[in-house]
Amino acid sequence: MIYSVASSCCGLMLNAYIHPLLTLDTAKAMAVAIVSSRLDYCNSVLYGMSQANINQLQRVQNILVRVVARAP
Repeated sequence: MIYSVASSCCGLMLNAYIHPLLTLDTAKAMAVAIVSSRLDYCNSVLYGMSQANINQLQRVQNILVRVVARAP
């Protein structure tokens, strides 16, 4: 489950075709939508999750921040 959430989130934001076309406001809106729909929808399930799974989800959030900030 964690792998599918992580890969779908990253795939949406790192799509090579749409990434260059995103304005800052659009990138922010997409990041908020992804986090709220994919990562925050079931916080209660995250309780007791292994540190490895939490780290994987943290990497997804870090990627979203880099995309929005247009950082390398």
